[in-house]
Amino acid sequence: MCHIHPFETGDYDSLKNDFGLIPYGIPDPYVGLGLEELARMISALTGWDVDGRELLRVGERVYDLQRMFKTREGIRKTDDMLPERCLKLPEFGEYASVKECEIKNLSRMLEECYQARGWSKETGVPLKGET
Repeated sequence: MCHIHPFETGDYDSLKNDFGLIPYGIPDPYVGLGLEELARMISALTGWDVDGRELLRVGERVYDLQRMFKTREGIRKTDDMLPERCLKLPEFGEYASVKECEIKNLSRMLEECYQARGWSKETGVPLKGET
């Protein structure tokens, strides 16, 4: 859904490093620091009393604001679709025979993502009161 966060997934994929996010229910990496370490650093630098859960809430708000800006500019679910070639297995390389890498129902995946984020499943637009 977003092209500006590419490094985290590669690091997780190649190093299997969860960066301390599993206790938060998110096995997704974040540049080598866990949420609690980041929260302590931010608290020390700013004097704010934040923890890992608060950082997740801030991240959610940022992501939702990015999406609201994009929808104001006309971005919708159709713009989140991938080219057909990206949905299939690669023709060569390490993942060419890994069936789990093939995307079988991107539209359904997007709807599940939108629902989890509190966005319209039909359009991908954040719903009022949900973000």
